[in-house]
Amino acid sequence: MDQSEETLKPDVQEEIPDTPPVAATEQAFERESRVGCFLKAATRWLFGLLIVFGLGALTVIFLLYTPTRETLENTQANLDAANQKITDLENQVQTLSALEPKNAALQKEVDAGNLHIKILTALADVNNARVALAEGDPAAAQSALANTTAALKQVATLAGSSQSEAVNFIQDRLDLVLGEIETDTATAQSDLVVMATKLLELEKALFGQ
Repeated sequence: MDQSEETLKPDVQEEIPDTPPVAATEQAFERESRVGCFLKAATRWLFGLLIVFGLGALTVIFLLYTPTRETLENTQANLDAANQKITDLENQVQTLSALEPKNAALQKEVDAGNLHIKILTALADVNNARVALAEGDPAAAQSALANTTAALKQVATLAGSSQSEAVNFIQDRLDLVLGEIETDTATAQSDLVVMATKLLELEKALFGQ
């Protein structure tokens, strides 16, 4: 080959593709790894917070709502039983009252029946007030106790001096409740429980139930 042919051939240069430097690739990979780790950690924290919140909600339900509901159900059951007793005793009193002119000795039974009715009426008033306060209605609770003072006065008259101390204690507690209903419902609820207990004790002492 002569020199002229060599000059006619173009110089062929191999094109080498541009490749990113290894260090830049590693840095990009590290950045993506950090972002991925952050997202995973954030996801775990989010699920953790959701679990804690759910457990807290369940705790509130079991510790607050469930006991209050059970108390209301028990109080309502006691109230229904007391109302049934009142109905039965009123029927007995009506029967005895019809015989009163024929036998003066029946007067004691009539008085005993009336006394029992008044005690149970006062107890029903107290339980109605407890239910109203548990439902957050102080006005309804005060209304439920509107006639309780009169009922307790009749209890004091019919029970006689032997039970005057117990009746006076219940009346004093009622006065406290009437002053607390609007300002301190928690204390009023507690005093109502004491009243209900004392009325049940009075009924048991007089009628052995």
